[in-house]
Amino acid sequence: HPSKEMTIIGVTGTKGKTTVTHYMRDLLEGFGVSTGLIGTVGMFYGHQKEETINTTPESLTIQRVLRQMKEAGVTHVVMEVSSGGLMMHRVDHVDFDVAIFLNLTKDHVGHREHPTFEHYRDAKAKLFHMADVAILNEDDPHGAYMADKAKGLVKTLSLRRQEADFTVAHVEEYGDMQKMGSTFMLTYEGISEKYQLPYPGRFNVYNAGMAIAVLLHMGFSGRNIAMQLHKVKVPGRFQLLEGMQDVVTILDYAHNEVALTSLLETVKNFHPRSMFIVIGSVGNRTYERREELARVAAAYCQVVIFTEDNQDREDPRKIAEEMAGYIKSQPLTVVVEPNRREAIKYAVSKAQPGDVIVLAGKGHEDYNLVHGEKVPYSDESAFYSVLEELHKRLPLGK
Repeated sequence: HPSKEMTIIGVTGTKGKTTVTHYMRDLLEGFGVSTGLIGTVGMFYGHQKEETINTTPESLTIQRVLRQMKEAGVTHVVMEVSSGGLMMHRVDHVDFDVAIFLNLTKDHVGHREHPTFEHYRDAKAKLFHMADVAILNEDDPHGAYMADKAKGLVKTLSLRRQEADFTVAHVEEYGDMQKMGSTFMLTYEGISEKYQLPYPGRFNVYNAGMAIAVLLHMGFSGRNIAMQLHKVKVPGRFQLLEGMQDVVTILDYAHNEVALTSLLETVKNFHPRSMFIVIGSVGNRTYERREELARVAAAYCQVVIFTEDNQDREDPRKIAEEMAGYIKSQPLTVVVEPNRREAIKYAVSKAQPGDVIVLAGKGHEDYNLVHGEKVPYSDESAFYSVLEELHKRLPLGK
């Protein structure tokens, strides 16, 4: 049981797990704490990286990697804990010191996933019966439910209620489309500190607040955390891809209704001339997500390009055409291009100074799932190859 020999922090929620675990890993490492990470992007410790098939790996893999981390000198581990991982008992023998609840919205419900929302919710809730301390987002409607399931100490964070243990206030966004971020005040045990985060959006403030709350609970000072927070980075989450003249390109993993709405609402706040989006939806599951994503894209963007995204055994053109069919009589340009690189090429070729291109859904992923096989592909690589092809890439240093 290697987890008994380390401090284990589990993070669950519909969205934000990857972001929060990376924030915490970066902050802890900044304090000289040897920290491992297990999650969607992979398993990391020191200079070691191992790919993961699932957000929360199989139990044997978790135990093996935890032992390797311990033997390598790791003292703290941050772990994304998915509802599927909890449902399949993959973390039953992990000794969690702290469990974090971010949010809960209808997702992962349907064929090959959870039969009902209540089943999904209850799977998430299992984590809080396994941890010594629960730190919960009190502003989420399901925060109280998770608190009721907690076996140990419960602490809460809120942007709305001063009675919470951790309170966040004075949230402001700064910068322009070339450099964006947020500032906010967080108060704990009567001590307030101002923080600067290199990511905009209220959802990112919640994510940062939860990461800070854990470190404050562990005894780190707010002032020292504030000195580290501006350095955090998360691959494929609101990642700015440089290279175009006066056109901003954002790479993001947003692949459900809530995440995409949060992302596009944040971009809209910076008043781009026009917004382009390249987006698809997965095949063979979560079919209702297609209409949700299409309607959100149409509500915020002037040019919507539907394409492939882990279509698996479905025809990507049919998925894209289905999504396009949900957009009714809105004054925008809708394009169906099943080849994702060509979809990005279309956006790059049409974008004008002042525009924003959002590459949504794949984020950090370096593959596209086709007929059960992971075919090498990444939005970031495709974007830069398109710039080279169209001779639109700025010289280095520009």
